[in-house]
Amino acid sequence: MSADTTFKRVAGISAILAGIMAFGVFLAMMSMPPDFKLDNIAAIISPIGERETDLIFWSMILDMFGYYLLLAPAALLLWYWIKAKNSALAALYTISGFAYILIGAIGAVILAATLPTLFLEYSQAAGQERETIRLVTQTISNVVNGGLWNVLEVILAAVWWVGVGSMLLAERRAFAILTIIIGAATGVDGFGNIFGIKAAAEVGLYIYLLGSIVWSLWIGVIALRGSSPKAAVAPVPAVAL
Repeated sequence: MSADTTFKRVAGISAILAGIMAFGVFLAMMSMPPDFKLDNIAAIISPIGERETDLIFWSMILDMFGYYLLLAPAALLLWYWIKAKNSALAALYTISGFAYILIGAIGAVILAATLPTLFLEYSQAAGQERETIRLVTQTISNVVNGGLWNVLEVILAAVWWVGVGSMLLAERRAFAILTIIIGAATGVDGFGNIFGIKAAAEVGLYIYLLGSIVWSLWIGVIALRGSSPKAAVAPVPAVAL
């Protein structure tokens, strides 16, 4: 098996797993109490139990892999596909993609490491202690959701997806259009939050959350089929497994 085929297989399997795990985040969140919102912890009106804290932990672990880390091989594969057209722009877009992956994964693991413990402590606390825990929890959520995720990472994701999609339009039009749409949605999410247009930000967020699952599965299938855009003229180097 050639190095090119091996790497495509790695990227394809990784991307499909990413899509499956990202969908698992939705299933986990649907199992939470109806008043539970990660972006508004202060809105929780009743303590949650150990089952819910386990769901929070595992949903964030799935999030870390599904929306972020498992997309890294696909990001590298996309760079090999587009770099023949414009190496500088391809590098810029790919660096933005890896920054999105890293920052998003950091946010997810912060929530995985802190929220379950804080929620359990909140359930066992009373009075002023409960209010202190609520404040700490909300602050952590604001840092991740209001800063790392829904401002910084989504703007970087917009640069990556819109840029890569625009460079693939001639070779894979349908896939490229979906890529651009997801990138535009992340941009709407980021700038909507910056300028306080919450309705627009929420629409952009949900398009991204659902669309990126389809995108991950699609790029995974493309990679596993072994096909490449015509612009990809350079061979993929060997990858240590």
